[in-house]
Amino acid sequence: MRKKIPKKQLQKLYEDFLEQQHYYSENTIKSKRWHFSKLIDFMQSNGYKAYTPSVGMKFLDMIIASKNRPMQFSFSNTIYQIEKLLKWRSSKPNCFEDNIYTFDGELGHLAKCYIEEQTKLRRWAYGTKRLYMKSLSRFVSAINLKKIKLRDLNASHLMSFISSRNNLYKSVYGPVRKFIKHLYENGLIKSDLSHVLYGIKDTAHVKLPSYYSADEIKAMLSTIDRTSPTGKRDYCMALLASRLGLRSSDVVSLRFADIDWERNTINLTQCKTKRIVTLPLLNDVGEALIDYIQFGRRKSDSQYVFIATMGVDKPLNSSSFSKMVRTAFNKAGINTDGRKSGAHSLRHSYATMLLNANTSITIISDALGHKDGQTAIMYLGINVNQLIDCSLVVPHVTEDFYTQKDGFFYE
Repeated sequence: MRKKIPKKQLQKLYEDFLEQQHYYSENTIKSKRWHFSKLIDFMQSNGYKAYTPSVGMKFLDMIIASKNRPMQFSFSNTIYQIEKLLKWRSSKPNCFEDNIYTFDGELGHLAKCYIEEQTKLRRWAYGTKRLYMKSLSRFVSAINLKKIKLRDLNASHLMSFISSRNNLYKSVYGPVRKFIKHLYENGLIKSDLSHVLYGIKDTAHVKLPSYYSADEIKAMLSTIDRTSPTGKRDYCMALLASRLGLRSSDVVSLRFADIDWERNTINLTQCKTKRIVTLPLLNDVGEALIDYIQFGRRKSDSQYVFIATMGVDKPLNSSSFSKMVRTAFNKAGINTDGRKSGAHSLRHSYATMLLNANTSITIISDALGHKDGQTAIMYLGINVNQLIDCSLVVPHVTEDFYTQKDGFFYE
């Protein structure tokens, strides 16, 4: 198949694609149309009557030369989306990884080699690789800006780097610490400076998970229109999250092969932990699945259960699922102030209901698919009733308790 599409045909194809993305907000649609229009302007000004992968790369080269990093991300995603829509590409463009992040000088070369080596050795996911590229690129740029040579790198330089609030996040200093350790183990620096980055308090604040009561969940589910194909799908997805505690990523990536109808179980490998979990196929969940598959799901050979009602055969994404849940909460008139209302809140609510039923942490951990019970303990923080049960009664004291020894001890 020749990779070439006339400009007008590309415009119509992309516009049809945007119209089918019902979960995109108006601002998102407007933004994507603007990015696409810049590609068309580029083709027009350079005399390109048809789009090809090379045209896309030339367009990105022009964007990259602008040194505007946010714009580089946006336009790179636009090109990726176009070529994926045309089934010309299954992965992000190379420029997205190689050119947006800068790795200048000796330190930059070592950092880039380290990332490539670890990606192959540890089979990093795309997101992990991008995290390391972002963090190490920031570190390399900071060191190069001060013209510090590798052999002169010391603890004060690292402390200076993390002194910025933006660099105090574990997602930033974590990759830097491991890279520094790598440099030492390979004899590239004289001493192990990675210890400087141990014990740093992450600037991210610990927040208790948002949860909703059983009545609020029931009210939210009741707002979903189960007479339409989209509503049948959305209702089934919401049930899987609220009744089985599945993560949004596991719901949207559910496959037909994961459902064992004979044993009434769902057996899947979690996207996040890669752990295999087996969950019961509850009656209401099973009925919702059958209703959607038979009367809501359009004909498709996709292995995934939940797909878009129109357009290409691909699974939905987690953000679309979360937007649907937030919309349902709003329609139900539920006050979400101070609480997150996305798909993950249904999982938290499920865990809270188990706690309120005096379910042991071990069972909750297994139900949620956690690696160990320690992760599930975080949900104790939102169970007010159990905290009250654990509290101690403050003993009554007489007034002379505070005035003993002339009040000296309490002044």
